[in-house]
Amino acid sequence: MLITNQKLITKFNAAAIGCIVVLAFLVYANSFKAPFVFDDFHNIVESPYLRIQNLSPDKLLAAASHSKISQRWVANLSFAVTYYFFGQDVWGYHLVNLLIHIMTGIAVFFLFRLTLHQPLLAGICKRPDEIALAATLLWLVHPIQTNTVTYIVQRMTSMAAFFEISALLSYIHARLSSANPTKKMAMFGASLLLAILALGCKENAAMLPIMVLAYEYFFISEPNRHTSLLRIIICTALSLLLIFILAWLYYGENPIAAISAGYAERNFTMTERLLTQPRVVFFYLWLLFLPLPSHLNINHDFIISHSLFAPPSTWFAFLGLAGAAALIVYLFKHHRLLAFALFWFLGNLIIESSIIPLEIIFEHRLYLPSMFLLLSAAVYLAQLLDRYHPAAAKATIIILITLLSFATWQRNTVWATSTSLWNDVVKKSPGLMRGHANLGKALLHEKRFAEAESELRKAIELDPESSYSYTNLAVLCEKQNRLDEALAMSQIALSKKDADQVKIHHNLGIVFFKRQDHQQALTELNIALNLNPDYSDAYVTLGAVYGKSGNHIKAEELMLKAITLDPGNGYAYQNIGSAYERQNRLEEAKAAFLKALQLPNIDPAKIHNNLGIVYWRLGDFQQSINHARAAIDLEPDYLDAYITLAITYEDMGKQDKAFEQFREAWKKGYPMIRAYQTWARELLQEDKVDKAISYLNEAIALSPEQADESRKLLNQALARQAWKNPQEKPTP
Repeated sequence: MLITNQKLITKFNAAAIGCIVVLAFLVYANSFKAPFVFDDFHNIVESPYLRIQNLSPDKLLAAASHSKISQRWVANLSFAVTYYFFGQDVWGYHLVNLLIHIMTGIAVFFLFRLTLHQPLLAGICKRPDEIALAATLLWLVHPIQTNTVTYIVQRMTSMAAFFEISALLSYIHARLSSANPTKKMAMFGASLLLAILALGCKENAAMLPIMVLAYEYFFISEPNRHTSLLRIIICTALSLLLIFILAWLYYGENPIAAISAGYAERNFTMTERLLTQPRVVFFYLWLLFLPLPSHLNINHDFIISHSLFAPPSTWFAFLGLAGAAALIVYLFKHHRLLAFALFWFLGNLIIESSIIPLEIIFEHRLYLPSMFLLLSAAVYLAQLLDRYHPAAAKATIIILITLLSFATWQRNTVWATSTSLWNDVVKKSPGLMRGHANLGKALLHEKRFAEAESELRKAIELDPESSYSYTNLAVLCEKQNRLDEALAMSQIALSKKDADQVKIHHNLGIVFFKRQDHQQALTELNIALNLNPDYSDAYVTLGAVYGKSGNHIKAEELMLKAITLDPGNGYAYQNIGSAYERQNRLEEAKAAFLKALQLPNIDPAKIHNNLGIVYWRLGDFQQSINHARAAIDLEPDYLDAYITLAITYEDMGKQDKAFEQFREAWKKGYPMIRAYQTWARELLQEDKVDKAISYLNEAIALSPEQADESRKLLNQALARQAWKNPQEKPTP
């Protein structure tokens, strides 16, 4: 039933907004802990200008204009403000992303509703308001949108879409309004402002003038000979001007040469990209209307077209695009909603399907183009099913929304960890180097070294010219103290044309530091800082080198510099805590370690063990035990934590429990016999004979067949005991 009563309209709109909000939160409830991945790092996490500590104009201006993609200044501002409130807690970023998705959904609902009430679409469906809501919900919960909503950096896409839809809505209201000219001009002005904000999020918004013109012709006023040509020329020229300005901002005075040069970093040419894109467009349609879990992928390994007939589907895709263009003209008169949906879909894909040397395919590119296709699908599905029973359309659309919601929930489980996400990529795109390389890095972060090495070596096999896998393999070797291999891998990484020199020189600094070559470590770290003076991790490592050399003042200064640059750098707090502990500044060490536990980029097991040591030294034995056990829970093979636990039990007078933990460490590979012997020698020098004897007896019990040195030391200890107590008979 057509809703006409204003009160009913208000109630329906409120109910619709409530549905959008509730359903969005339900469907994305399991996405809030999904980590930063892929382009999140260099666009957000590693951008020093986004780490603002206040909302002063100069900080906001720097965040807007100096971040990775300065042309997307509105999106950069949103990331900076999110950091101000949430730091690097991914929960806050996901919350903002979801709120933007919800706002976009609300704007889409009002656009759909307004569209279905246009006189030129009169009678297209019986319940336009309900169909508008149904289509909005189909779009809102579609699993393809996870690549925009759950993938944090793609807030750029969702914000651009929100401002574009809002700009179009403002334009439509201005055109249809009977208000005085001043109010109409204000609405047109708002539309222009929203369009500028959309451009500040993503360059796709350059197509907005053409989309506004298309909406005008399809739904508001029939084109006529006198005005249509002029409007087409003006709007097309405006879009081309925007595209030219953006190209100039991105690529400088010679954008064509710069664009051509961009293909040097790709495994395809400009011609191959243009040949491939028609097939990509039809693949997007496949994903939109059959979003099976097996089809969705953050990084598709799409076959490149080398000519019109290689593969043969290239030719058919070009024919299909030509047919789609002809179909738009053919459908305009009697099925203009579908005609506009096709125009909207193809038009909003043009920029990212052009000569620009972007990746071949990404699912987030469907966020805006998919909207009107889903509206058309809902309208024509309702038309078809209403012939059989009025409830059939409602039931079918509810079932579809439910299925899509479950698919989105399931897809978000894939985004839950970096490992699960890149495992998914490797399964679906086994020949893609990037999948194996990023899975290797994720496994390295989880200390699953053998699996990580296997994936990184597979990535090198697939693309020996990429430095990324060599860089991460060098880190892996360093973590395992395979320092010569780490050095070799870093040198290979440096020889590649895409080498991340800052990170590689920083890694080399760590390797030389571990090799006790402090001078060479300082050289490498200073190279890294000369290349990027804002690289906070390098200051931390540099501070560790100075601290190890005994220059604690310089060490603290450098680590505090790192924290100033990146207050969310857990690695900095972890290392300054260790520096304080070495200087016996135990309360400061405790505070630094506790702060580090709240931050990313840390080794939580190591920090818990360090806290165990600090609490042991402070005499708070229960807290020491708690943190040592926390370290073991996180890493059951973390041997140092068993030692921390054991020495704490010793000082509590619980020697049996101490030996139990020492034995556990020995079973897992700790050189316990050598440790007992070393401790025994130190105790004998301190004339603590009884404790030395207990250690040596335990060493012999652990390995009787390797007890020669322990027995020799034990005999010395017993002799010392007999000399001290001549009336007592020594008992081994």
